[in-house]
Amino acid sequence: MMSHIWASFDPTHRSYELIARHVFPRWQGYTGTLAAAERARAMRPELAAIHSGAAEAATRRFAAETAGRKGAV
Repeated sequence: MMSHIWASFDPTHRSYELIARHVFPRWQGYTGTLAAAERARAMRPELAAIHSGAAEAATRRFAAETAGRKGAV
């Protein structure tokens, strides 16, 4: 949701009221969202290891490239 200070109060309040009354109740206990959060939580260690390995490999490549340039300059 976005809000702007230049929007009129009454229509903005009405919009929030409609969202609260008709949209949010459909999300209550939505198992798809809960299942996605659990999958993300379970995969976090594996994905963090992949990310860390990629960052380390990139750091090594960069160090090798810049080490080769020092003698050429």
